[in-house]
Amino acid sequence: MGSDAGPGQKLRNSSAGKLWMLINIITGVFFSLAGLVQINDIDPYVWMPIYLIPACLCFTIVWNPEVVDKGLWRVIAIAHLIVCLIATLVVGGTVIHYLEDRVINPLRYEEGRELCGVMIIDVWLTICLCKCCGVVKNGTSTGQISVVMWLTLVSSLMPIVFWGLCCFSRFNHCMDMW
Repeated sequence: MGSDAGPGQKLRNSSAGKLWMLINIITGVFFSLAGLVQINDIDPYVWMPIYLIPACLCFTIVWNPEVVDKGLWRVIAIAHLIVCLIATLVVGGTVIHYLEDRVINPLRYEEGRELCGVMIIDVWLTICLCKCCGVVKNGTSTGQISVVMWLTLVSSLMPIVFWGLCCFSRFNHCMDMW
């Protein structure tokens, strides 16, 4: 009797699968933190679910990488992506209205920060749904990790790095955000 590992176990043991899980842990932590800081917002009932639903989706991928092929996960992800795309259009219109007469940092406005957050969710859900990281699902014959996976890792780290720079830096360019 050989050790016949199922597809989920093979995925977890591959280097691409481990990287995919790490990416989802990082992204899930970011979305969780972003959702939790919304408690002080004037409309937390809107923005907390917008961030916490993708956080839950990320953590379900960590728990079971094959879940992205399941109907319920995909329905939730697609529905949430549609909601976030609509939010991108609505909030984006508001930001464009603010910037009509002058060029300023859109992050000075709450709507500008909301737009950045919802765009991160848009990109992340698109990556998950389009299976741009097909190497995670199928693996490669050489065991190499695709460039798309490395770009996905970098894109998952960027929001946390930028958030850290704005929260913990002594640079004056972030002071007007708070």
